[in-house]
Amino acid sequence: MAVALPVEMWTEIVYHLPSSRQMLHVSRLLHDIAIRRLFSTVKIYFMHGEPGFYMLNTENERYVRETSDYLLNRSWELLDHISTTPAFANAIKTMSVHAFTDGPAVFERRALARALLSLPNLRSFHFWGDCPDFSAVAACLPSGLKSLRIQSMPDSTLLSHLDGLKSLQPAIPFIYVREQKLDRIFAEWERGSGDSRDVVSVIEKNPIQELVLLSTHVVLLPIRVCNNLTQLDICVPQFEELVDLDLVFRHAQFLESLSLVGYIEPHAFADLPQGP
Repeated sequence: MAVALPVEMWTEIVYHLPSSRQMLHVSRLLHDIAIRRLFSTVKIYFMHGEPGFYMLNTENERYVRETSDYLLNRSWELLDHISTTPAFANAIKTMSVHAFTDGPAVFERRALARALLSLPNLRSFHFWGDCPDFSAVAACLPSGLKSLRIQSMPDSTLLSHLDGLKSLQPAIPFIYVREQKLDRIFAEWERGSGDSRDVVSVIEKNPIQELVLLSTHVVLLPIRVCNNLTQLDICVPQFEELVDLDLVFRHAQFLESLSLVGYIEPHAFADLPQGP
């Protein structure tokens, strides 16, 4: 009687369980349903050498080595399984990559590129770090991607196959520096912000509704893009770069959420649109 239940009903049941992991060993049907829930989001870690100490915020060499080995092995297993098992790859909707290794990272880059080519249902992709560099795998992203968050902007031609992005964070290459006066934000690496022409090229080609960008790029936003925005997050390394906000708000009639991150002078808020 229970076996005759439709897959949709079993899916609903499994999704309301406190844990789906036990379902992997009950039956093939429940195994497949559990896979879709457990692995809809995956995280890949490339961590080795000196960057590992910064990523883990520790000076314990043994801890860094053991953690790096574990995460690298698990990440390789995931990437290999994605590349060789279509049913597993089809379950993945979101992938985040943490790329903080040293050396040429040839194997990491090629394994990730191969896996990305096997993810037809991937809708959200996040890439933090710069080794391997995002530009090495950008062209492998599936064309159906809806959300992209990256920390360094590649040449826009590498993303020219993407035309359905609704959420974009093109580059946020800075951090607060500890033990310094927080009157500005310091660049983490110089090339992180990328060429503004590449940023605009990607924005113009996609129906962006949610956008995170640097204050230096606000002035470059096309009016058509402003008209579509429902969420805007502006990161401000230096207050002097925050210009033309009034122009953005004049055209962003559907804006529902606004964030300003950084050192903001109080008078900047005078440009905010008034409403109930």
